[in-house]
Amino acid sequence: MSPSLAYGYPQRTVELKTAGDDWEVAGHVSTWDLDLGGDIVHRGAFGDTLQSGIRVKFLFAHDPSQIVGKPIELREDDHGLFGRFALSRTRLGHDIHQLLVDGALDAFSIGFLAREHDYDEKAKVRNLRKLELLECSLVALPMNPRATVSGVKDEDYSTLPLEDVLELFESHRTAALGQAKAVAARRLAQGRKLSDQTLAILERLRTVSEEDAAELLRLATTPPSPPDDPAPVKTAGLVEAHLRRARLRELGRLYGVATP
Repeated sequence: MSPSLAYGYPQRTVELKTAGDDWEVAGHVSTWDLDLGGDIVHRGAFGDTLQSGIRVKFLFAHDPSQIVGKPIELREDDHGLFGRFALSRTRLGHDIHQLLVDGALDAFSIGFLAREHDYDEKAKVRNLRKLELLECSLVALPMNPRATVSGVKDEDYSTLPLEDVLELFESHRTAALGQAKAVAARRLAQGRKLSDQTLAILERLRTVSEEDAAELLRLATTPPSPPDDPAPVKTAGLVEAHLRRARLRELGRLYGVATP
């Protein structure tokens, strides 16, 4: 059976460097520790990739359409696979750089093909011996259904242009969807069923997406409210006064009396 694309568990970013026109981010994109998915990547697993000169991609959220920059250095050390990457001065690169500076984005992950591996049934651990490294990604932290924003202080999004709102939505959507795909694809690639908790999270993401889509459709199809009816002009008194003056003029004409 041919190997399937899998993803490594997110690793914390070590360093962000900004010097002149150079934007660099560095850290361990994989470690030799047991991860939460039950995998251990063993030292030497990346050797073939590193020696082959294959061009490893540098992405955002494992999305091939979101290229962030390029690797400058990839090497194995005592801790794991260390990477140093240049951020491109694209619009995405500027956004990613700002997220890194703000500390809002602080983790790496990898996409790979498992070429040689074995499974320790007793320890319930998969030992990854040889990997074909395809890409390194900057990612958000693992999904946590309890980690929600309860409020935003002093932010009035009603004043933002819709273009900015769309860009903000797209960046968060891409990160969330990329992480969801990575977590689900990783377990399926290992031949494991998705856990009840993972299924519940995916169902919640689907429900939230449908609710958002329904609300956006409602906003797009709601006709504009009619303008407030202007205050009625009080014409009754004017009409009555006009009629009285007309009657007075008629009486004056009949009796030869001058009327205003």
